[in-house]
Amino acid sequence: MYLQKINEYTEALKLKCGQYNIDFIEADINKGFDAVLQAYLAKRNALLKLR
Repeated sequence: MYLQKINEYTEALKLKCGQYNIDFIEADINKGFDAVLQAYLAKRNALLKLR
């Protein structure tokens, strides 16, 4: 029941982020902030180069 509710909430959050063009990034907090930020910035940089 708990996992089902978490999954439903996550899907609703992803949908709402998509509606407002907000990047939704799932991250493992055990990897630290640097790894998450680096991956996000690399993705954004690649998108900017496509323009």
